[in-house]
Amino acid sequence: MEICEPLSWTFFALLVAVAALFTFLAARIAQREYERKVEVGYKFTKGDQPLNTKTTLKLVAIAFMGAFAAGLAGIGPGTIFNPFFVAIDMHPAVASATGMYVTLFVTLSATINLLINESLNLEYSLLFNIITILGCIPGLYLQNQLVKWTGGRTQFTVMILLIYLIILAVSVLPLNISANLLAHESGESITAFNSYCS
Repeated sequence: MEICEPLSWTFFALLVAVAALFTFLAARIAQREYERKVEVGYKFTKGDQPLNTKTTLKLVAIAFMGAFAAGLAGIGPGTIFNPFFVAIDMHPAVASATGMYVTLFVTLSATINLLINESLNLEYSLLFNIITILGCIPGLYLQNQLVKWTGGRTQFTVMILLIYLIILAVSVLPLNISANLLAHESGESITAFNSYCS
């Protein structure tokens, strides 16, 4: 099957339809659970979101725009969503876990594409995954401890996220600018967009 064939567009339309259906079902389930909690007098804690229609639509819109920005810029969605989750008073550990869960699917789809195109450096990927796992386990534990030590305050977690974003910008941005300048000097048009079907 070639790209832009009728069958290709059919599968793409089916993917969009299934994603929209799952989004609707997830929103309805979350709303019903919230309504049930309100009915039984559940005591909400700091960070619990009031999943009424307005809040649900806002979360879906932010999720769509965040995913679009992540795909356009080529960065992990966790980089965009983690600060947002913390900003709406979500528990830092839950925010990190949710950001990693979202990133899992983006990474999985990219990995499958690279495997199909035989463009994946398996040794480098394995090493990178081991380093990530070794970093995540103590990171999540220390994050929980930090929140406990500070009496439930999330400012320090926000500071850590901010430092991470600054390091990311300082380290990645100059490399990308340098790569684009080299590509431009070699005659490549760095502002050109190729046709989707080419």
